[in-house]
Amino acid sequence: VRINVGGHKLTPVEISSHILTALKERAEGVLDREVTRAVITVPA
Repeated sequence: VRINVGGHKLTPVEISSHILTALKERAEGVLDREVTRAVITVPA
């Protein structure tokens, strides 16, 4: 499965990677330190 995003065809895994990278960068900006570990949960 590939999804067209901004002219690029991405897999769901690639989209997830972009989202997690953006969240990490935002957290690092707010915390003013490097984030090296995180816990990610999925609702049941």
